[in-house]
Amino acid sequence: MRGRSGIKNQQEDLSALTQTDLDDEISRAEGGLELAANAFSRKYFFRRLAWLEAYRETAHGVAAPRRSMRARREKMSYRD
Repeated sequence: MRGRSGIKNQQEDLSALTQTDLDDEISRAEGGLELAANAFSRKYFFRRLAWLEAYRETAHGVAAPRRSMRARREKMSYRD
């Protein structure tokens, strides 16, 4: 069984997407990362975002930004 329908979670699924569709998937992953309620969800969306951006870089030549969970945690810290 492959999981929920409509979710692109395998390499062959991504190869059928246009760059616009791939950008939409990346936007959804960014939104999920921002709205994630717990560490498990944040980690899932972070990995998905990195995977999608890496694929976009190889397939369409759009440079993937460098991302780090540590830098994200420091940026989102509530301590002042």
